[in-house]
Amino acid sequence: MWRHLSEIFDVNLGADYESVARWWLSNNRHAIMNMTCAALMWSIWKLRNDLCFQGKAWRSEKVLLYKLLGTLRNWQLLCKEAYLVDLASVLEALELKLRQPLRLQDGPPRSRELVSSSLGPSAGKASEAVRTPTEQPIVQLPNYPVERLSTEQPSYNVLLDSGRA
Repeated sequence: MWRHLSEIFDVNLGADYESVARWWLSNNRHAIMNMTCAALMWSIWKLRNDLCFQGKAWRSEKVLLYKLLGTLRNWQLLCKEAYLVDLASVLEALELKLRQPLRLQDGPPRSRELVSSSLGPSAGKASEAVRTPTEQPIVQLPNYPVERLSTEQPSYNVLLDSGRA
């Protein structure tokens, strides 16, 4: 998520709290960036609460982008008039990010071609990978035998002693 904001503001925000907080020292110079970072932290907190306490399941980072966009729209009322144009451009950039496909890797996109494969039955191994034109693996999956991918749940034996608290 911080990478998205770094691309929008064309600065390296970093990926931890201290890296983001260093921009707060010049509050007026980076008012919209600070507001957006605060809105992202608030959105992360709200998403965490949804996952932990409301029983919602993680779907994709787009859920977090929607929360961020909604929070910034709500906070628009708090924004000084001088910064409304900048905030509108951030909202537009976030909407554009929502329309783009999700990023599956870190770094700039590279051209890829898929390894050709037959659609016949496999030998129980998960080892196919997406390869670049130079045949270097981007993702190498481990070769797990089918027997290791069991769906059985472990059993737990619990002894209850009614005489003790």
